[in-house]
Amino acid sequence: MLVKRRKFGLDIWDLAQTVAVALIGAVPGSKLLNAAYKLIEWKLIGETGNFKAAWNEGSCFYGALIGAALTVYLLAKSRKLPFGKLTGILTYFVSASCVIGRIGCWYAGCCFGKMMPGGWRFPSQFVEAGYCAFILLFYLIAQMERRNIDTMFPLFVLLYSLGRAILEFYRAGTTRVGVISMTQWVAFALIVVSAVWLISEGIPRKIPQKNDFPP
Repeated sequence: MLVKRRKFGLDIWDLAQTVAVALIGAVPGSKLLNAAYKLIEWKLIGETGNFKAAWNEGSCFYGALIGAALTVYLLAKSRKLPFGKLTGILTYFVSASCVIGRIGCWYAGCCFGKMMPGGWRFPSQFVEAGYCAFILLFYLIAQMERRNIDTMFPLFVLLYSLGRAILEFYRAGTTRVGVISMTQWVAFALIVVSAVWLISEGIPRKIPQKNDFPP
């Protein structure tokens, strides 16, 4: 992000504020969505539990992603900064964090995969870490900021959600609502939101006129 910031037209102060505000939104967001998961799960299996107990059950990536996006949006509005630039450069931070975070999940013994035929466990943490590393590498090689900065974040959400929706079929310990997990419901919702977002960003805000171009 430090290397890329000049291409986004952001100074060090803008960058520091973006990361700080994103973390401020990500931490409670990750806990809040995971608490909602747990409350729904306990209700489905007939167990009782209060919000405080659900809050202490852990955190989830989607909650962090949504929380970070909301607080960065508020930062952009308050400081009159372009939201697309802030979320665009944040895409590098989020994808790299996902790689490190999923390796941390393996060390913590959470987010593990299902037992597969032959007695081996599906390495869901490393598969997701590898997938996010692939997205990060794609962004770096393609230099997405040279194309349309405003599409960087929604494209990441779309790519991540597509991969996560598939990966959920191989993760163990997920509570299902119907035939899919609660995380997959969120993934499918974000696929729709990010697709609409991408389409809207691809529509010109104004039809260029002859006088718009310098002589």
